Amino acid sequence: MKGMLTMYSNRNAILVCSILGYLISITLLANMVHFDSEVIAAAPATTLIVTNTNDSGPGSLRAAIVQASPEDTIVFAPSVRGTITLTTGQLVISKTLTITGPGAGNITISGNHATRIIHIGADANVNISGLAFADGYLVDQPGSAIDNDGELTLADSHVFSNTGRLEVCGDPVGGAIHNSGILTLTNTTINANTYADYYPIRPYYCGYPTGGVNNEGTAKLSNVRFYENGTAAGLWNGGTLVMTNGEIYSNPDGLKNGPTGVLTVTDSQIYENGAGVSNEGLLQIVNTRLHHNQAGIFNEHRLTLIDSQVDNNISTDPYYGSGVRNQGDLFISGTQIIKNIAVVQGGGITNYGTLTLVNSEVCSNTVEAYGGGIYNAGTLTLTNSLLHDNSPSGLANGYFVAIDHAQIYKNGEAGVLNGGTLTMTDSKVYDNHNAGLTNYGEASIHGTQFYDQSIGISGGSMSITDASIYNNSIGAWLSFVDPNDTIENTTISSNHGDGLRVWNGRNGPITMTLNNVTIANNTGKGVLVSSWSPTATNDIVVENSIVADNVGGNCNVALDSRGYNLDSGNSCALSATGDVTDTAPLLGPLIDDGSGTFTHALLLGSPALDRGNPNPPGSSNYACATTDQRGVSRPQNGRCDMGAFELVPSVAFRQAAYLTSKDIQAITLTVALNTMPTMTTTVSYATSDGTALAGRDYISTTGTLIFPPGTVEEVIALQILNDPANSTGRMFTTTLSDPSGFELGRPNTTFIIVAANVSRMYLPILWK
Repeated sequence: MKGMLTMYSNRNAILVCSILGYLISITLLANMVHFDSEVIAAAPATTLIVTNTNDSGPGSLRAAIVQASPEDTIVFAPSVRGTITLTTGQLVISKTLTITGPGAGNITISGNHATRIIHIGADANVNISGLAFADGYLVDQPGSAIDNDGELTLADSHVFSNTGRLEVCGDPVGGAIHNSGILTLTNTTINANTYADYYPIRPYYCGYPTGGVNNEGTAKLSNVRFYENGTAAGLWNGGTLVMTNGEIYSNPDGLKNGPTGVLTVTDSQIYENGAGVSNEGLLQIVNTRLHHNQAGIFNEHRLTLIDSQVDNNISTDPYYGSGVRNQGDLFISGTQIIKNIAVVQGGGITNYGTLTLVNSEVCSNTVEAYGGGIYNAGTLTLTNSLLHDNSPSGLANGYFVAIDHAQIYKNGEAGVLNGGTLTMTDSKVYDNHNAGLTNYGEASIHGTQFYDQSIGISGGSMSITDASIYNNSIGAWLSFVDPNDTIENTTISSNHGDGLRVWNGRNGPITMTLNNVTIANNTGKGVLVSSWSPTATNDIVVENSIVADNVGGNCNVALDSRGYNLDSGNSCALSATGDVTDTAPLLGPLIDDGSGTFTHALLLGSPALDRGNPNPPGSSNYACATTDQRGVSRPQNGRCDMGAFELVPSVAFRQAAYLTSKDIQAITLTVALNTMPTMTTTVSYATSDGTALAGRDYISTTGTLIFPPGTVEEVIALQILNDPANSTGRMFTTTLSDPSGFELGRPNTTFIIVAANVSRMYLPILWK
């Protein structure tokens, strides 16, 4: 019995304990269900809802930030609109958190002109969107609205009317947003933020002020606008920053990249600022327009500008220039620099550093003094670029410039004004108001055309090779000539005044050497020499050259001939070995035969053919140049030719097209050599179908022409067939090939048009 009672008691105890535990569990569960039901009624488990605009307390944003767990999201109740005014200091976030606002126009968080608005801690990862931040205030620290030491993404927001104040010098200073962590800005406007100095005149050592964003970390900006940020830069970078599709406008300074900054700007606009861009670090600008600033770009370190436009920047400051000022290392490619205005120098570009300009256009820029397009006092390389319509000059050079494959035209006083060292290669300089090139320094010109301006080239201390100077009022007006000045392999022709005018501005002798030069068909003198001093002596040395057919006479003084020259008259007083006088040179028209410069070809029978100095080309003893103006090797036929053109023995058709009729059963095509052969020469030929077919319209023909020594013409006879179906006219071709002893000239293919009948014969335009 006792055992049974004990067992019963134990069972009761167990039962009581079980019931008690069950009741406790039920009670706890009820409490939990009640708590959770309240939370579920408010929002999902990871979302907190801000229910008022109070600074603090239940339902406030500050309370939600404190209460939130990592990874939580804070949203705003639909009834919450207006301004959250902070009265107890900045908001601090030190966790991973998302804050989603209803739109920047609906809720503004205000610093009440007394405090920073938000600080993001180093361990935080925060996403904020759809809010406005205003009236933040901070002294001697950056980030008056937002300071980020962690990772912040800010999207679809507005940051405005925040103020930073400097009372104790520091660097950096200001900036509505300061970032020393990782910052992503998207679809955000940053405007009307200011920076205030305690100092009436700010000491230079106090750091660079910023109104908008001050970045010392890593930042990525997309579709961000900076405007009207007063007394400072819209954007300052001392870290690593990438900006895409941005706008920076109406700021005292647009963008400032500091000495430690690495910055890339793409697909953006920077306009209507004081200085558009100032760079002391590493900066790359791509597909961006910088316009209507007081100064477009000021570079002091390393800048790359690609596929962009710098235009309509207007400066009243004589120091900073307007379009681009470079004092560092600047590379420009695929960029237009147009319609900029400066005071003293460099309307488009002022360069005191190292500048490389490739595939770009500098045009319609203006300055009051020097270098409307470019003013260079550093090292400039200009390649494959256009320099035009600048005033007063296209380029003013005071140090070193290398120009290659450029076009310089329609500039004011001069295309190029050189007071330093200039090299110009394979370029075109034309239609400038005064001179193509005015040289007061040292110039080396190669493979360049000067035409259609008042003076092609003026000045002294230069060497000119493989050039053409034509259709100017005066071809070349050279003064203050140095003893080493030379003109070689150059054509000076068809100028409306004198071809070559040499003025001795020194009180002593001068010497200039002309080798393989052609001076012909100028309206004035071919060579006109004069002196400032009546006692000065002028020695114009001439070798292997042609001076001929100049309307005003070939020379006004005797030239110092070293032999093998041609004067179509006798005014040059040539009398050395190999000289030819009173003889027409038989020159072809002035044309560009594909070499890039204009020459007079030597025609068949020209007395200049094979009459140059017999010494090996390029050797001493006044030998001819190793190549001609076009780059053709000398000699081509045993001995150099006189002048700038070396004839390449060639064979070609006399005509590019022939016309016949199906009623005319035969036609002959003339094939000619351009110089007398000294040995047997051959060339093959063959017909080819076009709309005319062999066997129906003509007899297919192939063969070889043989030119015995002394013979310069042979003919090809073709048979034409009368096809009654030919009622509109048909065409076939004949082509030359495989010449021996000569090269193929042009045209080496000719067109034969077979008209329907003689009365309908006509010649289509087939000339190339």
